[in-house]
Amino acid sequence: MNNPLKIEIPNILQSTPQPVPRVWGGDRLRSFRRFAGSPGVPLGESWEIFDRGKDGSVRLLHEEGDLLLGELLLAEPSRVLGRADLDALGRFPLMVKILDAAQNLSLQLHPSRLAGVERGFGDQGKDEVWVVLDAQPGAEVMIGLGDGVSPQGFFEALERGEDPSSLLRRLQAKPGDVFIIPAGTVHSLGSGLLIYELQENSDLTFRVHDWGRLGLDGKPRKLHLQEARETPLSDLADPRVVPRDLGEGLSLLVETEGFRLFRWELPDAVDLWTEGAFVILSVIQGGVEVLGDQGRLNLGEGETGLIPGGTQKVHLNPRGTCTILLSRPGASS
Repeated sequence: MNNPLKIEIPNILQSTPQPVPRVWGGDRLRSFRRFAGSPGVPLGESWEIFDRGKDGSVRLLHEEGDLLLGELLLAEPSRVLGRADLDALGRFPLMVKILDAAQNLSLQLHPSRLAGVERGFGDQGKDEVWVVLDAQPGAEVMIGLGDGVSPQGFFEALERGEDPSSLLRRLQAKPGDVFIIPAGTVHSLGSGLLIYELQENSDLTFRVHDWGRLGLDGKPRKLHLQEARETPLSDLADPRVVPRDLGEGLSLLVETEGFRLFRWELPDAVDLWTEGAFVILSVIQGGVEVLGDQGRLNLGEGETGLIPGGTQKVHLNPRGTCTILLSRPGASS
C-alpha cells in the first residue's frame, strides 16, 4: 500500500491514553495517569493502546494534524504491524487498559474472537488477561463458576434475581498476581483493585448481573442474559497464572492465539528486539529511557509506548528499579 500522507513513523510511539468514566470506577487513575478535569466523575478505565475506528491512541504530530493509530495503519501497515495481522475487522489487533475498580465490575462474559462477528454483533469477542498492580487487603476476583455449579443452574439463578456471589469461583488477589480470562468465562473484578488488562481488540461484553446498582445516567444498565446463554462457557480449570522464568529477569506470563504477555524486571541497560512484529511496552514500576535510531522516549510508571514492527530493536536504559510488561502478538497474528 502507498503511503499517501508521506509520514515517517519513529522507532517508538508514546500512547495518548483516554479516560473512560464507569459507574464502578474511582479516583486513582487521575493520579496514576495524570488525568485532569471532571472531578467527581468516577474513572474506571484508561485506554492506553486502542484502535476503535474513528478513535484511537498513539497520536503522531503531522503537518495535516495528529494521526491516530488507525490512520498510521492505513498509511504504513507493515511498518506498524511488522509480520502481525490486522484483526477480523481490519484494526490493530490488541488493546491495553488500566482499570480502577472502586466497586465490583458487573458480572460478565465475552464471546470468542470470531463468534462476535459471525453472530452479527458488529465487533469481535476476546480473551483477556489481568495483572494486579495494586490491591486493597481482602480484594478478590471472580472468575468462572464455583465447584459443582452448572451453566444451567447459574443462569436459572440469575433469571430468578438471586445474588450469584456464592455460585462463582472467588480468588484473593494481591499485587503481582496474574489471571487469564478466556472467552466464555464468567468474570468480575472485585472492589479495591488496580489492574493492567491486555485483550484482543473488542468492546463486546455480555453483562449478566450488575449488583442492583444504577448506571451513571441513573438508570439500570442493560443485561444480556439471552446472548450470554447462547455463548459456550469456558471450562477453565484455574485462572491463576504461574509465570515461566526465561532468565535475565524475563518471565512469560500468558500465551494465547491472540497475544503473548511478558514481565521483565530490567537488570540493567539492554536491547529489546521486536522479532519482526510490534511490541507494546508498559512501565509498571520505575521508569525507562527508550533509545532508537530516530530519537528517544522517556516512559514513567503507568505509561505505555508502542514499538512498531518495522523497528528491528530499541535500547532500554532503566531508571533505578524498573519493571515493564511487554505485549506481543500471538501465534495467530
